[in-house]
Amino acid sequence: MTKGGVSHVGIAMTFGLVVMSMIYAFGDKSGAHINPAVTIAFAFGRSFSWKQTTPYIISQCLGAIFASLVLKFLFPNSEFLGTTLPSGTSIQSLILEFFLTLF
Repeated sequence: MTKGGVSHVGIAMTFGLVVMSMIYAFGDKSGAHINPAVTIAFAFGRSFSWKQTTPYIISQCLGAIFASLVLKFLFPNSEFLGTTLPSGTSIQSLILEFFLTLF
């Protein structure tokens, strides 16, 4: 029992459901380019132009930075707001993130 807490599975399901909701809500307008990994995957799949990939990735990164600054402004005392904290080393986290992105 989690005693009212949210487990790792619950957090993963929440992120997945949010992404799914965003795709259904805005996919027809934006093409569902939620992050650079999606944009690169579309480019490799030849359903998106490589010429447009760089501006999209720059825009996505700037949007993420802006969103982080908004969170920092709204919640200045919440040091770990919106983060996930890995339990292993940095290299383990990097390798895991790499393979999860591939899948």
